[in-house]
Amino acid sequence: MPTYTLTGYRGTSLTFDADGARATGNYISRRKWIVGPVSLTASTPTPTTSSPYIHGAQKDPFPGPVGGAQGYDDRRQNIGYDNTKNIARLALQSGPQLLTPTPGKPISIVKVVSLANVGPGDVCIEFADVYHVLHADDVPPNDRCFAPSYYGPTKLVEHWDYDALDLDLLPSVSLSISPTLVATITRQLEGPWAPSHCNGWSRQIHPGGTIYVSPNPGDPNHPDVKQQPPYYEDINAALSSAMVLACSDQRTEGVLVGLIQYGIDCYGARLNGLSFRGSLGHNSGRQQPMLFAAYMLGKEDWLVDLRDNHFTAEHEQTFYVRKTYRIAASAISGTFRHGRTITAPGGWSAIFWGFNSGSLYFADPSGPLTGGVTVTDATSGATCAVSGATTDVGYNGGVGNYTASELGMPEWAHPWGANFSSFMEIPVGNANVNWTAPPAPFPWYRRGNSADSWLGMATVIRALGLAPYFGGVTGNAWFDYTERYAFLEPTGTFTPGYSGAPNTWTPDGDTLPSDLEYDAYDVLWDYEPPTGGDPPESGRHAMQNLGQGFYAVAAAGLGGVLIQ
Repeated sequence: MPTYTLTGYRGTSLTFDADGARATGNYISRRKWIVGPVSLTASTPTPTTSSPYIHGAQKDPFPGPVGGAQGYDDRRQNIGYDNTKNIARLALQSGPQLLTPTPGKPISIVKVVSLANVGPGDVCIEFADVYHVLHADDVPPNDRCFAPSYYGPTKLVEHWDYDALDLDLLPSVSLSISPTLVATITRQLEGPWAPSHCNGWSRQIHPGGTIYVSPNPGDPNHPDVKQQPPYYEDINAALSSAMVLACSDQRTEGVLVGLIQYGIDCYGARLNGLSFRGSLGHNSGRQQPMLFAAYMLGKEDWLVDLRDNHFTAEHEQTFYVRKTYRIAASAISGTFRHGRTITAPGGWSAIFWGFNSGSLYFADPSGPLTGGVTVTDATSGATCAVSGATTDVGYNGGVGNYTASELGMPEWAHPWGANFSSFMEIPVGNANVNWTAPPAPFPWYRRGNSADSWLGMATVIRALGLAPYFGGVTGNAWFDYTERYAFLEPTGTFTPGYSGAPNTWTPDGDTLPSDLEYDAYDVLWDYEPPTGGDPPESGRHAMQNLGQGFYAVAAAGLGGVLIQ
Protein backbone atom coordinates (compact mmCIF):
# COMPACT_ATOMS: atom_id res chain seq x y z
CA MET A 1 0.00 0.00 0.00
CA PRO A 2 1.65 3.26 -1.14
CA THR A 3 2.23 5.98 1.45
CA TYR A 4 2.41 9.69 0.61
CA THR A 5 3.67 12.50 2.86
CA LEU A 6 2.85 16.05 1.79
CA THR A 7 4.84 18.86 3.43
CA GLY A 8 3.22 22.27 3.66
CA TYR A 9 4.78 25.66 3.13
CA ARG A 10 4.88 26.41 6.86
CA GLY A 11 6.51 23.07 7.71
CA THR A 12 3.54 20.91 8.68
CA SER A 13 2.96 17.56 7.03
CA LEU A 14 0.17 15.06 6.41
CA THR A 15 0.75 11.37 5.69
CA PHE A 16 -1.74 9.35 3.64
CA ASP A 17 -2.15 5.70 2.71
CA ALA A 18 -3.66 4.81 -0.66
CA ASP A 19 -4.64 1.59 -2.43
CA GLY A 20 -2.68 2.56 -5.51
CA ALA A 21 -0.67 5.30 -7.20
CA ARG A 22 -1.89 8.83 -6.52
CA ALA A 23 -1.08 12.10 -8.27
CA THR A 24 0.09 14.99 -6.07
CA GLY A 25 0.86 18.62 -6.77
CA ASN A 26 0.87 22.27 -5.75
CA TYR A 27 -1.25 25.35 -6.18
CA ILE A 28 0.32 28.76 -6.76
CA SER A 29 -0.81 29.75 -3.27
CA ARG A 30 1.57 27.15 -1.74
CA ARG A 31 -1.14 24.63 -0.90
CA LYS A 32 -0.65 20.93 -1.61
CA TRP A 33 -3.08 18.48 -3.19
CA ILE A 34 -3.40 14.72 -3.59
CA VAL A 35 -5.95 12.70 -5.53
CA GLY A 36 -8.22 10.59 -3.36
CA PRO A 37 -9.53 8.41 -2.00
CA VAL A 38 -6.78 8.31 0.60
CA SER A 39 -6.62 7.69 4.34
CA LEU A 40 -5.00 10.19 6.70
CA THR A 41 -2.70 8.27 9.05
CA ALA A 42 -0.39 10.84 10.64
CA SER A 43 0.55 14.52 10.80
CA THR A 44 3.32 16.74 12.10
CA PRO A 45 3.61 18.34 14.51
CA THR A 46 2.09 15.33 16.25
CA PRO A 47 -1.21 16.28 17.91
CA THR A 48 -1.66 15.72 21.62
CA THR A 49 -4.15 13.10 22.76
CA SER A 50 -5.16 14.72 26.05
CA SER A 51 -5.82 18.27 27.12
CA PRO A 52 -4.39 20.67 26.24
CA TYR A 53 -5.24 19.52 22.74
CA ILE A 54 -2.79 21.26 20.42
CA HIS A 55 -1.38 20.89 16.88
CA GLY A 56 -4.81 19.85 15.61
CA ALA A 57 -6.23 19.66 12.10
CA GLN A 58 -9.75 20.12 10.83
CA LYS A 59 -11.48 18.74 7.76
CA ASP A 60 -13.57 21.24 5.74
CA PRO A 61 -13.59 23.78 8.59
CA PHE A 62 -17.02 25.27 8.84
CA PRO A 63 -16.85 28.90 9.93
CA GLY A 64 -18.32 29.90 13.27
CA PRO A 65 -20.75 30.95 14.49
CA VAL A 66 -22.39 28.93 11.70
CA GLY A 67 -20.14 25.92 12.29
CA GLY A 68 -19.63 26.38 16.02
CA ALA A 69 -16.60 24.82 17.68
CA GLN A 70 -13.25 24.17 15.99
CA GLY A 71 -10.77 21.29 16.13
CA TYR A 72 -7.40 23.04 16.22
CA ASP A 73 -6.61 23.95 19.82
CA ASP A 74 -8.63 23.73 23.04
CA ARG A 75 -6.87 26.57 24.87
CA ARG A 76 -8.71 29.42 23.18
CA GLN A 77 -11.18 31.48 25.20
CA ASN A 78 -14.83 31.81 24.18
CA ILE A 79 -14.39 29.78 20.99
CA GLY A 80 -15.50 26.20 21.48
CA TYR A 81 -13.31 23.17 20.84
CA ASP A 82 -14.73 19.88 19.53
CA ASN A 83 -12.46 16.83 19.80
CA THR A 84 -14.47 15.03 17.11
CA LYS A 85 -13.45 17.72 14.60
CA ASN A 86 -9.73 17.23 15.25
CA ILE A 87 -8.98 14.82 12.40
CA ALA A 88 -5.27 14.78 13.28
CA ARG A 89 -6.08 13.38 16.74
CA LEU A 90 -8.62 10.95 15.32
CA ALA A 91 -6.03 9.54 12.90
CA LEU A 92 -3.63 9.02 15.79
CA GLN A 93 -6.07 7.55 18.33
CA SER A 94 -8.83 5.94 16.25
CA GLY A 95 -6.95 4.82 13.16
CA PRO A 96 -6.77 5.94 9.51
CA GLN A 97 -9.37 8.49 8.45
CA LEU A 98 -10.76 7.69 4.99
CA LEU A 99 -11.19 10.74 2.72
CA THR A 100 -13.26 10.20 -0.43
CA PRO A 101 -13.83 13.35 -2.50
CA THR A 102 -16.45 13.61 -5.24
CA PRO A 103 -16.33 15.70 -8.43
CA GLY A 104 -16.52 19.39 -7.58
CA LYS A 105 -16.26 18.68 -3.86
CA PRO A 106 -12.66 18.33 -2.74
CA ILE A 107 -11.92 17.68 0.92
CA SER A 108 -9.78 20.33 2.57
CA ILE A 109 -7.67 19.92 5.70
CA VAL A 110 -6.18 22.77 7.69
CA LYS A 111 -3.24 21.63 9.82
CA VAL A 112 -1.93 24.01 12.49
CA VAL A 113 1.18 24.50 14.57
CA SER A 114 0.16 25.59 18.06
CA LEU A 115 2.16 28.04 20.14
CA ALA A 116 3.82 26.53 23.19
CA ASN A 117 2.74 28.93 25.94
CA VAL A 118 -0.42 30.99 25.78
CA GLY A 119 -2.46 32.88 28.32
CA PRO A 120 -6.21 33.60 28.43
CA GLY A 121 -7.24 35.38 25.25
CA ASP A 122 -3.83 34.98 23.57
CA VAL A 123 -3.26 33.83 20.01
CA CYS A 124 -2.98 30.02 20.09
CA ILE A 125 -1.98 29.23 16.51
CA GLU A 126 1.52 29.92 15.20
CA PHE A 127 1.19 28.76 11.58
CA ALA A 128 -1.23 26.85 9.37
CA ASP A 129 -1.06 24.95 6.09
CA VAL A 130 -3.95 23.98 3.81
CA TYR A 131 -4.13 20.65 1.98
CA HIS A 132 -6.72 19.44 -0.53
CA VAL A 133 -7.81 15.88 -1.38
CA LEU A 134 -9.17 16.04 -4.93
CA HIS A 135 -11.28 13.88 -7.16
CA ALA A 136 -9.39 13.02 -10.33
CA ASP A 137 -11.75 15.28 -12.29
CA ASP A 138 -10.60 18.30 -10.28
CA VAL A 139 -6.84 18.07 -10.78
CA PRO A 140 -5.54 21.51 -11.87
CA PRO A 141 -3.79 21.70 -15.25
CA ASN A 142 -0.63 23.22 -13.75
CA ASP A 143 0.90 24.56 -10.54
CA ARG A 144 0.05 28.18 -11.41
CA CYS A 145 -3.64 27.77 -10.54
CA PHE A 146 -5.37 29.13 -7.47
CA ALA A 147 -6.60 26.67 -4.88
CA PRO A 148 -10.28 26.02 -4.17
CA SER A 149 -11.73 27.73 -1.14
CA TYR A 150 -11.16 25.53 1.88
CA TYR A 151 -14.18 26.29 4.10
CA GLY A 152 -17.18 24.05 4.52
CA PRO A 153 -18.72 21.46 2.22
CA THR A 154 -19.47 23.94 -0.59
CA LYS A 155 -16.26 24.64 -2.54
CA LEU A 156 -15.22 26.94 -5.35
CA VAL A 157 -13.49 24.62 -7.81
CA GLU A 158 -12.44 26.48 -10.93
CA HIS A 159 -8.99 26.27 -12.45
CA TRP A 160 -8.13 29.96 -12.31
CA ASP A 161 -4.64 30.27 -13.80
CA TYR A 162 -2.58 33.18 -12.51
CA ASP A 163 -0.84 33.52 -15.86
CA ALA A 164 -4.22 34.08 -17.55
CA LEU A 165 -5.00 37.15 -15.42
CA ASP A 166 -5.21 40.48 -17.26
CA LEU A 167 -2.88 42.63 -15.16
CA ASP A 168 -3.75 45.62 -17.34
CA LEU A 169 -6.98 45.80 -15.34
CA LEU A 170 -4.87 47.25 -12.53
CA PRO A 171 -3.33 50.72 -12.51
CA SER A 172 0.46 50.79 -12.09
CA VAL A 173 0.93 54.15 -10.42
CA SER A 174 4.28 55.26 -9.08
CA LEU A 175 4.29 55.46 -5.28
CA SER A 176 7.04 55.72 -2.71
CA ILE A 177 6.97 52.30 -1.04
CA SER A 178 9.87 51.07 1.03
CA PRO A 179 11.41 47.72 0.07
CA THR A 180 10.83 46.57 3.64
CA LEU A 181 7.08 47.21 3.36
CA VAL A 182 6.95 45.42 0.00
CA ALA A 183 8.71 42.43 1.57
CA THR A 184 6.53 42.55 4.68
CA ILE A 185 3.22 42.53 2.85
CA THR A 186 4.39 39.88 0.39
CA ARG A 187 5.51 37.56 3.19
CA GLN A 188 2.36 38.10 5.25
CA LEU A 189 0.17 36.94 2.38
CA GLU A 190 2.19 33.81 1.59
CA GLY A 191 0.39 31.62 4.13
CA PRO A 192 -3.35 31.14 4.60
CA TRP A 193 -5.42 33.67 6.50
CA ALA A 194 -8.49 32.55 8.41
CA PRO A 195 -11.80 34.35 7.76
CA SER A 196 -13.60 32.22 10.36
CA HIS A 197 -15.26 32.67 13.77
CA CYS A 198 -16.58 36.18 13.40
CA ASN A 199 -16.31 37.62 16.85
CA GLY A 200 -13.74 39.37 18.99
CA TRP A 201 -12.16 36.09 20.06
CA SER A 202 -11.38 34.95 16.53
CA ARG A 203 -7.91 36.44 16.85
CA GLN A 204 -6.93 33.42 18.96
CA ILE A 205 -7.12 31.06 15.99
CA HIS A 206 -5.61 33.38 13.39
CA PRO A 207 -2.30 31.83 12.28
CA GLY A 208 -0.34 34.62 13.92
CA GLY A 209 3.21 33.27 14.14
CA THR A 210 6.21 35.49 13.55
CA ILE A 211 7.70 35.61 10.06
CA TYR A 212 10.89 37.34 9.04
CA VAL A 213 10.89 39.95 6.29
CA SER A 214 14.59 40.76 6.29
CA PRO A 215 17.67 38.83 5.13
CA ASN A 216 18.87 39.35 8.70
CA PRO A 217 16.27 37.88 11.09
CA GLY A 218 16.00 39.87 14.27
CA ASP A 219 17.38 43.05 12.72
CA PRO A 220 15.69 45.87 14.72
CA ASN A 221 15.50 47.97 11.55
CA HIS A 222 13.40 45.25 9.91
CA PRO A 223 10.93 44.14 12.58
CA ASP A 224 9.35 40.74 12.50
CA VAL A 225 5.64 40.66 11.65
CA LYS A 226 2.80 38.22 12.12
CA GLN A 227 1.64 35.97 9.29
CA GLN A 228 -1.96 37.04 9.94
CA PRO A 229 -2.27 39.96 12.35
CA PRO A 230 -4.60 39.15 15.24
CA TYR A 231 -6.78 42.26 15.32
CA TYR A 232 -8.84 43.70 12.53
CA GLU A 233 -7.29 47.14 12.61
CA ASP A 234 -3.96 45.47 11.86
CA ILE A 235 -5.51 43.03 9.36
CA ASN A 236 -7.11 45.96 7.55
CA ALA A 237 -3.85 47.92 7.61
CA ALA A 238 -2.09 44.98 5.94
CA LEU A 239 -4.89 44.61 3.38
CA SER A 240 -4.90 48.35 2.66
CA SER A 241 -1.15 48.27 2.03
CA ALA A 242 -1.47 45.11 -0.09
CA MET A 243 -4.26 46.53 -2.26
CA VAL A 244 -2.33 49.77 -2.78
CA LEU A 245 0.81 47.80 -3.62
CA ALA A 246 -1.19 45.73 -6.13
CA CYS A 247 -2.09 48.96 -7.96
CA SER A 248 1.45 50.33 -8.01
CA ASP A 249 4.48 49.81 -10.22
CA GLN A 250 6.03 47.79 -7.37
CA ARG A 251 3.41 45.05 -7.20
CA THR A 252 4.67 41.56 -6.61
CA GLU A 253 3.24 38.26 -7.75
CA GLY A 254 3.09 37.19 -4.12
CA VAL A 255 0.83 40.09 -3.16
CA LEU A 256 -1.55 39.47 -6.06
CA VAL A 257 -1.67 35.74 -5.35
CA GLY A 258 -2.28 36.31 -1.63
CA LEU A 259 -5.02 38.90 -2.14
CA ILE A 260 -6.88 36.86 -4.75
CA GLN A 261 -6.58 33.59 -2.80
CA TYR A 262 -7.85 35.32 0.37
CA GLY A 263 -10.76 36.72 -1.62
CA ILE A 264 -11.57 33.22 -2.93
CA ASP A 265 -11.40 31.80 0.61
CA CYS A 266 -13.63 34.55 2.01
CA TYR A 267 -16.20 34.09 -0.74
CA GLY A 268 -16.17 30.35 -0.12
CA ALA A 269 -16.85 31.02 3.56
CA ARG A 270 -19.73 33.27 2.52
CA LEU A 271 -21.22 30.51 0.35
CA ASN A 272 -21.15 28.25 3.40
CA GLY A 273 -23.27 30.67 5.40
CA LEU A 274 -20.78 32.99 7.08
CA SER A 275 -21.85 36.61 7.38
CA PHE A 276 -19.14 39.09 8.31
CA ARG A 277 -21.34 41.15 10.58
CA GLY A 278 -20.10 43.94 12.80
CA SER A 279 -18.81 42.94 16.23
CA LEU A 280 -17.03 45.68 18.14
CA GLY A 281 -14.09 46.56 15.87
CA HIS A 282 -14.05 43.20 14.10
CA ASN A 283 -14.96 41.62 10.77
CA SER A 284 -14.30 44.43 8.33
CA GLY A 285 -11.81 43.83 5.52
CA ARG A 286 -13.63 40.88 3.90
CA GLN A 287 -15.80 42.49 1.22
CA GLN A 288 -12.80 44.27 -0.31
CA PRO A 289 -10.63 41.19 -1.08
CA MET A 290 -13.75 39.36 -2.32
CA LEU A 291 -14.45 42.22 -4.73
CA PHE A 292 -10.79 42.35 -5.76
CA ALA A 293 -10.75 38.62 -6.49
CA ALA A 294 -14.04 38.76 -8.39
CA TYR A 295 -12.73 41.67 -10.47
CA MET A 296 -9.45 39.96 -11.37
CA LEU A 297 -11.08 36.55 -12.03
CA GLY A 298 -13.93 38.01 -14.10
CA LYS A 299 -16.63 36.74 -11.73
CA GLU A 300 -19.55 39.03 -12.53
CA ASP A 301 -21.92 36.80 -10.54
CA TRP A 302 -19.82 37.34 -7.39
CA LEU A 303 -19.93 41.10 -7.90
CA VAL A 304 -23.71 41.12 -8.24
CA ASP A 305 -24.13 38.82 -5.23
CA LEU A 306 -21.87 40.97 -3.06
CA ARG A 307 -23.72 44.09 -4.17
CA ASP A 308 -27.22 42.78 -3.58
CA ASN A 309 -26.98 40.18 -0.83
CA HIS A 310 -23.91 40.56 1.32
CA PHE A 311 -23.84 42.72 4.40
CA THR A 312 -20.64 43.45 6.32
CA ALA A 313 -19.25 45.20 9.38
CA GLU A 314 -18.51 48.31 7.30
CA HIS A 315 -22.17 48.55 6.33
CA GLU A 316 -23.22 48.23 9.95
CA GLN A 317 -20.82 50.91 11.16
CA THR A 318 -21.41 53.70 8.65
CA PHE A 319 -24.50 55.63 7.60
CA TYR A 320 -25.76 59.07 6.56
CA VAL A 321 -27.52 61.30 9.05
CA ARG A 322 -31.14 61.73 7.96
CA LYS A 323 -34.37 63.24 9.22
CA THR A 324 -36.37 60.31 10.56
CA TYR A 325 -39.94 59.39 11.40
CA ARG A 326 -41.72 56.45 13.00
CA ILE A 327 -45.09 54.75 12.83
CA ALA A 328 -46.49 51.73 14.68
CA ALA A 329 -45.65 48.48 12.90
CA SER A 330 -46.68 44.83 13.22
CA ALA A 331 -46.84 41.56 11.26
CA ILE A 332 -43.27 41.91 10.03
CA SER A 333 -42.44 39.28 7.42
CA GLY A 334 -39.10 38.91 5.63
CA THR A 335 -35.89 40.94 5.82
CA PHE A 336 -35.79 44.71 5.70
CA ARG A 337 -32.39 46.37 5.31
CA HIS A 338 -31.28 49.82 6.33
CA GLY A 339 -30.88 52.16 3.37
CA ARG A 340 -33.25 50.31 1.04
CA THR A 341 -36.31 51.90 -0.49
CA ILE A 342 -39.65 50.97 1.06
CA THR A 343 -42.99 51.58 -0.60
CA ALA A 344 -46.69 51.78 0.26
CA PRO A 345 -49.88 52.06 -1.83
CA GLY A 346 -50.48 55.39 -3.53
CA GLY A 347 -46.91 55.85 -4.72
CA TRP A 348 -45.44 56.52 -1.27
CA SER A 349 -41.75 55.72 -0.76
CA ALA A 350 -39.04 56.30 1.82
CA ILE A 351 -35.67 54.99 3.05
CA PHE A 352 -35.95 52.19 5.61
CA TRP A 353 -34.20 53.12 8.86
CA GLY A 354 -35.12 50.30 11.24
CA PHE A 355 -37.59 48.74 13.69
CA ASN A 356 -37.62 49.39 17.40
CA SER A 357 -40.21 48.76 20.12
CA GLY A 358 -43.04 48.05 17.72
CA SER A 359 -42.33 50.98 15.42
CA LEU A 360 -41.10 51.31 11.86
CA TYR A 361 -38.47 54.06 11.43
CA PHE A 362 -37.94 55.65 8.02
CA ALA A 363 -36.29 58.66 6.37
CA ASP A 364 -36.78 60.89 3.33
CA PRO A 365 -40.48 60.09 2.77
CA SER A 366 -42.09 61.19 -0.47
CA GLY A 367 -45.06 62.40 1.53
CA PRO A 368 -47.14 61.57 4.63
CA LEU A 369 -47.72 57.91 5.52
CA THR A 370 -51.18 57.03 6.80
CA GLY A 371 -51.70 53.93 8.95
CA GLY A 372 -53.76 50.97 7.84
CA VAL A 373 -51.59 49.97 4.87
CA THR A 374 -48.79 47.52 4.13
CA VAL A 375 -45.21 48.73 3.68
CA THR A 376 -42.92 46.69 1.41
CA ASP A 377 -39.13 46.49 1.07
CA ALA A 378 -38.77 47.20 -2.65
CA THR A 379 -35.71 44.93 -2.94
CA SER A 380 -36.52 41.88 -0.82
CA GLY A 381 -40.33 42.02 -0.92
CA ALA A 382 -40.50 41.92 2.90
CA THR A 383 -43.67 43.43 4.35
CA CYS A 384 -45.08 44.93 7.54
CA ALA A 385 -48.41 46.44 8.53
CA VAL A 386 -48.45 50.00 9.86
CA SER A 387 -51.10 51.75 11.93
CA GLY A 388 -51.74 55.05 13.66
CA ALA A 389 -50.09 58.35 12.91
CA THR A 390 -46.54 59.23 11.84
CA THR A 391 -44.32 60.90 14.45
CA ASP A 392 -41.31 63.11 13.72
CA VAL A 393 -38.41 61.73 15.82
CA GLY A 394 -35.71 64.14 14.71
CA TYR A 395 -32.42 63.17 13.15
CA ASN A 396 -30.97 59.66 13.24
CA GLY A 397 -33.96 58.22 15.06
CA GLY A 398 -33.52 60.79 17.79
CA VAL A 399 -30.18 59.26 18.83
CA GLY A 400 -26.79 60.98 18.85
CA ASN A 401 -27.62 64.67 19.26
CA TYR A 402 -27.66 65.36 15.52
CA THR A 403 -29.25 68.52 14.14
CA ALA A 404 -30.15 69.93 10.74
CA SER A 405 -26.54 71.08 10.26
CA GLU A 406 -25.42 67.43 10.11
CA LEU A 407 -28.07 66.37 7.58
CA GLY A 408 -26.47 64.08 4.98
CA MET A 409 -23.22 63.75 6.91
CA PRO A 410 -21.46 60.38 6.58
CA GLU A 411 -21.15 59.05 10.10
CA TRP A 412 -20.04 56.09 12.23
CA ALA A 413 -21.89 54.04 14.84
CA HIS A 414 -20.98 50.96 16.77
CA PRO A 415 -23.13 47.90 16.02
CA TRP A 416 -22.72 46.27 19.42
CA GLY A 417 -25.30 47.00 22.15
CA ALA A 418 -27.59 48.91 19.82
CA ASN A 419 -30.82 50.50 20.93
CA PHE A 420 -32.58 49.09 17.88
CA SER A 421 -33.72 45.53 17.32
CA SER A 422 -32.07 42.98 15.06
CA PHE A 423 -34.38 43.97 12.24
CA MET A 424 -32.30 47.10 11.91
CA GLU A 425 -29.15 46.48 9.94
CA ILE A 426 -27.49 49.76 10.96
CA PRO A 427 -27.82 50.10 14.75
CA VAL A 428 -27.40 53.84 15.13
CA GLY A 429 -28.08 53.70 18.87
CA ASN A 430 -24.37 54.07 19.61
CA ALA A 431 -23.86 57.01 17.27
CA ASN A 432 -22.92 60.44 18.59
CA VAL A 433 -22.20 63.72 16.86
CA ASN A 434 -19.36 64.32 19.34
CA TRP A 435 -16.29 63.03 17.51
CA THR A 436 -14.11 62.46 20.52
CA ALA A 437 -16.63 61.19 23.05
CA PRO A 438 -19.31 58.87 21.74
CA PRO A 439 -21.20 56.95 24.41
CA ALA A 440 -18.89 54.93 26.66
CA PRO A 441 -17.13 52.64 26.10
CA PHE A 442 -16.86 53.22 22.36
CA PRO A 443 -14.52 56.17 21.59
CA TRP A 444 -11.59 53.86 20.95
CA TYR A 445 -13.55 51.92 18.34
CA ARG A 446 -14.34 55.00 16.29
CA ARG A 447 -10.83 56.39 16.67
CA GLY A 448 -8.44 53.49 17.10
CA ASN A 449 -9.82 50.25 15.70
CA SER A 450 -11.84 50.92 12.60
CA ALA A 451 -11.43 53.65 10.02
CA ASP A 452 -7.75 54.32 10.70
CA SER A 453 -6.91 51.41 8.38
CA TRP A 454 -9.72 51.66 5.81
CA LEU A 455 -8.43 54.37 3.46
CA GLY A 456 -6.19 52.19 1.28
CA MET A 457 -8.91 49.61 0.69
CA ALA A 458 -11.54 52.27 -0.02
CA THR A 459 -9.22 54.06 -2.44
CA VAL A 460 -8.45 50.92 -4.45
CA ILE A 461 -12.07 49.72 -4.57
CA ARG A 462 -13.04 53.14 -5.98
CA ALA A 463 -10.11 53.20 -8.40
CA LEU A 464 -11.11 49.83 -9.85
CA GLY A 465 -14.67 51.01 -10.40
CA LEU A 466 -16.05 48.58 -7.81
CA ALA A 467 -17.73 51.07 -5.46
CA PRO A 468 -21.22 50.30 -6.84
CA TYR A 469 -20.71 46.65 -5.87
CA PHE A 470 -19.77 47.40 -2.29
CA GLY A 471 -23.37 47.45 -1.17
CA GLY A 472 -25.57 50.29 -2.34
CA VAL A 473 -26.46 53.24 -0.13
CA THR A 474 -24.76 51.96 3.02
CA GLY A 475 -21.68 51.02 1.05
CA ASN A 476 -21.34 54.55 -0.22
CA ALA A 477 -21.57 55.82 3.33
CA TRP A 478 -18.48 53.74 4.07
CA PHE A 479 -16.48 55.48 1.35
CA ASP A 480 -17.65 58.93 2.42
CA TYR A 481 -17.03 58.31 6.11
CA THR A 482 -13.56 56.84 5.43
CA GLU A 483 -12.63 59.98 3.52
CA ARG A 484 -14.04 62.18 6.25
CA TYR A 485 -12.15 60.29 8.97
CA ALA A 486 -8.85 60.44 7.10
CA PHE A 487 -8.85 64.21 7.09
CA LEU A 488 -10.64 65.13 10.30
CA GLU A 489 -9.15 62.77 12.89
CA PRO A 490 -6.42 64.57 14.89
CA THR A 491 -2.93 63.07 14.97
CA GLY A 492 -1.29 61.67 18.08
CA THR A 493 -4.01 62.68 20.52
CA PHE A 494 -5.84 59.44 21.07
CA THR A 495 -5.69 57.37 24.24
CA PRO A 496 -7.44 53.98 24.26
CA GLY A 497 -10.62 53.91 26.31
CA TYR A 498 -9.65 51.08 28.63
CA SER A 499 -6.45 49.83 30.20
CA GLY A 500 -6.34 46.53 28.33
CA ALA A 501 -6.30 48.02 24.85
CA PRO A 502 -3.27 46.67 22.96
CA ASN A 503 -0.75 49.21 21.79
CA THR A 504 -1.16 47.92 18.25
CA TRP A 505 -4.49 49.68 18.09
CA THR A 506 -2.73 53.03 18.13
CA PRO A 507 0.67 52.59 16.49
CA ASP A 508 3.01 55.41 17.45
CA GLY A 509 0.10 57.20 19.09
CA ASP A 510 -1.29 58.01 15.65
CA THR A 511 -4.79 56.97 14.65
CA LEU A 512 -4.58 58.23 11.08
CA PRO A 513 -4.09 56.02 8.02
CA SER A 514 -0.55 55.33 6.86
CA ASP A 515 1.42 57.72 4.66
CA LEU A 516 1.17 55.14 1.88
CA GLU A 517 -2.63 55.22 2.10
CA TYR A 518 -2.62 59.02 1.80
CA ASP A 519 -0.22 58.86 -1.15
CA ALA A 520 -2.50 56.34 -2.87
CA TYR A 521 -5.53 58.52 -2.09
CA ASP A 522 -3.90 61.50 -3.81
CA VAL A 523 -3.29 59.50 -6.98
CA LEU A 524 -6.10 56.96 -7.13
CA TRP A 525 -9.22 58.30 -5.38
CA ASP A 526 -10.54 59.75 -8.64
CA TYR A 527 -8.62 57.39 -10.90
CA GLU A 528 -10.28 56.67 -14.24
CA PRO A 529 -9.47 53.21 -15.69
CA PRO A 530 -8.04 53.19 -19.21
CA THR A 531 -10.38 52.54 -22.11
CA GLY A 532 -11.35 48.90 -22.17
CA GLY A 533 -10.43 48.33 -18.56
CA ASP A 534 -13.69 49.39 -17.00
CA PRO A 535 -15.64 46.82 -14.98
CA PRO A 536 -19.31 46.33 -15.96
CA GLU A 537 -20.37 49.46 -14.08
CA SER A 538 -18.01 52.38 -13.53
CA GLY A 539 -17.58 53.43 -9.91
CA ARG A 540 -15.89 56.76 -10.60
CA HIS A 541 -17.47 59.46 -8.47
CA ALA A 542 -20.07 56.91 -7.44
CA MET A 543 -20.84 58.70 -4.16
CA GLN A 544 -21.28 62.10 -5.74
CA ASN A 545 -23.42 60.64 -8.52
CA LEU A 546 -25.75 59.18 -5.89
CA GLY A 547 -26.12 62.66 -4.38
CA GLN A 548 -24.74 61.68 -0.99
CA GLY A 549 -22.09 64.40 -0.91
CA PHE A 550 -18.54 64.22 0.34
CA TYR A 551 -16.25 66.07 2.73
CA ALA A 552 -13.58 68.60 1.92
CA VAL A 553 -10.95 69.37 4.49
CA ALA A 554 -11.53 72.48 6.58
CA ALA A 555 -8.63 74.84 7.09
CA ALA A 556 -8.19 73.83 10.72
CA GLY A 557 -9.83 71.96 13.57
CA LEU A 558 -12.32 69.15 13.24
CA GLY A 559 -14.86 70.96 11.09
CA GLY A 560 -15.79 69.80 7.63
CA VAL A 561 -17.57 71.35 4.66
CA LEU A 562 -20.34 69.26 3.15
CA ILE A 563 -20.36 69.61 -0.62
CA GLN A 564 -23.60 68.62 -2.24
